[in-house]
Amino acid sequence: MGDGFNFTMGYGAHWIFWILLLVLFVWLYSVLINRKDIENNSHKGNQSHPTATEILEQRFAEGKINEDEYNRRLAHLHKDVIP
Repeated sequence: MGDGFNFTMGYGAHWIFWILLLVLFVWLYSVLINRKDIENNSHKGNQSHPTATEILEQRFAEGKINEDEYNRRLAHLHKDVIP
């Protein structure tokens, strides 16, 4: 009978080990996914700011400025870029 008792305790400990290992893998996976999401969001944050030309195009498309004003401001932007 002593052998059966030890076998049962060993078998139970075996399942506890695998459950803990599974929990560890799930936790590591979630940490890595969250880190990747944070990195992606930080990169998007840097790229989400529109350029001056994009803002100008948007204002023209929305009708906030007319074509002459758009062309004048666009020429001014390109003049600053070209030495």
